[in-house]
Amino acid sequence: MSNQTLTISNFDDNYWRQNYSSRQYIEKEANYEDYQLAYQTGQEGCDRYLGKSFDEAETELKRDYEALLVQKSGTGLDWNKVKEAVRDAWDQAGTT
Repeated sequence: MSNQTLTISNFDDNYWRQNYSSRQYIEKEANYEDYQLAYQTGQEGCDRYLGKSFDEAETELKRDYEALLVQKSGTGLDWNKVKEAVRDAWDQAGTT
């Protein structure tokens, strides 16, 4: 794994902040911040892994998400809890 720092670039934080609570995969007690890195990973990953499907890029996306968690002191939801949020952001980025 590289020591490359992942940063928010063209991440549409406002869209996800306004719309996350309407998603069926959101856990009842969760807040936006619990899913923010997942949305960032999916949206940026759609560009980063252009030409791949979500399923083809999943391993890399998981690695990217976990790298962001490390940057945030390891606090955040496990991949299995955010995978559908990452997919949602990936799909949204692919249609805009």
